[in-house]
Amino acid sequence: MLAILRRVLLAAGLLSAAWLAFHVETPLVRLSIEDVSGAYEKAFARGNPAQMPPYEPLAAFVGDRTKGRSFAAEGPEWRQLLGDLAALGASSRSPLASRRGQTERAVFFRPDEPPVAEIAPRVLDRGIAFVRLLTPQGLRLARLTVVRGGEVAANAPEWLAYPHRRWAAWPVLAGALCYAFLPWRRQRAPDALRYGRLRMVVVPDVLAAVVCVVLFALPIVIAGSSSGSGALLGFSAGGWGLVTLPLWLLAGAVGCAFGFSAWHEGFELVVEPHGVRYFTLLGDRRIAFAAMRRAECVEIKSPPWRRGFVAVFGALGGRMASRPEWGLDITETDGRRTRIASSALPGFARVIDVLEASGVPIEGPDGARLRTARGGG
Repeated sequence: MLAILRRVLLAAGLLSAAWLAFHVETPLVRLSIEDVSGAYEKAFARGNPAQMPPYEPLAAFVGDRTKGRSFAAEGPEWRQLLGDLAALGASSRSPLASRRGQTERAVFFRPDEPPVAEIAPRVLDRGIAFVRLLTPQGLRLARLTVVRGGEVAANAPEWLAYPHRRWAAWPVLAGALCYAFLPWRRQRAPDALRYGRLRMVVVPDVLAAVVCVVLFALPIVIAGSSSGSGALLGFSAGGWGLVTLPLWLLAGAVGCAFGFSAWHEGFELVVEPHGVRYFTLLGDRRIAFAAMRRAECVEIKSPPWRRGFVAVFGALGGRMASRPEWGLDITETDGRRTRIASSALPGFARVIDVLEASGVPIEGPDGARLRTARGGG
C-alpha cells in the first residue's frame, strides 16, 4: 500500500504547511501610549461654559476614566518598556521596533510575555486596561487592548501574527521527499502494460494537492482573519461557520482525487498465453480468453473532478484539455464486465491484436481508434 501511504504523507505535509502559514496567533495584547495631556486639554478647552464638565485635577481626570482598569507600573521592566514605547516614534533603533504594528506608536505582545504576563489575566477579562507611571515629566499612561483574529492579522507584525509561518516550508519538503523517494512499484513482467507515471499519476496528484490545499487554507484565513475571532469554524463568530464548513468538506472531497492517481499507479496489465491478468491496489485477477464473450470499444468521459479542474483553470485564464478517453469494455460469459482505459495505456494495441487472434469479437463503432492504437502500440 505504498501508493496510498505516499499520498497520505504528501497531503499531511501540505495541509500542515497551510496550517502553519495561515493560522493566526490570537489573542495578542496591543500596547500604546495614551495622550493624557491632549485629552485633558480637549475636555477643558475654552468653549460654552454650560457644556464644559466640572473642573478637576489631572490625576482625578485620569482616575475617573480608568477607574477599576488601571494598574501602577512596578519594577524596572515596566519603566523600561514604557520609556521605549514613548520614544518609539523618534527612534528607528528602538528595541520595540520589531513589535511595531501598522500604527506607529503601538506595539504587540503575546499574553505570556513579560512584563505583560503580570497583568495579562486581568487584561483578558476586561478586554482593556491601563498602566500608569509617574515620571519627572509627569504622568505616563499606557493602554493595553486585547486584539483577536482579523485585528491581529491586519495590524500586528507578521512574526507575531503568524509565529509558525517560518516553519511552513519544512512539512512541504518532507511530504515531497516522501512522495518522490518512497519505492515505486516495479514492473511485474518485462512486457507488462502500465499507465504513464507523469500523465496519469504525478499530474493528477499535483492538481489534487494544489486545489485541496487552497480549499483547506481558505477556512483558516476566513475564520482566523476575517471573522474577528480565533474560532476555526467560526459558528459563534457571526455565522462564518456556514462559509468555512463547506470549504472543509470540499477540501476533503478533492482529496479523494488522490485515489484516482493511486489506482493508476497500482494498475498493471500482463498478457498471458491463455488470457490477461491485471493488478490493482486491491489485488489481481485473471480473465481467460475463453471466458470473454466480447470486447466493446467505448468512450470513457473524464471524471467530474477533472472537469472541475479544467473549468476552474479556464476561469483563471489557463488552458487545459479535458478530452475524453476510450477503452475496452470486456464482458465475460458470467456477465461480469471489466473496463480498461485503453487510450491512456501505452502499448494497448498489442492487447487488441491478441484478443482478435484469440477469437474474441471486438464491437463498437470506433474502429478507427482501434487502428490508431494498433499503429501506435
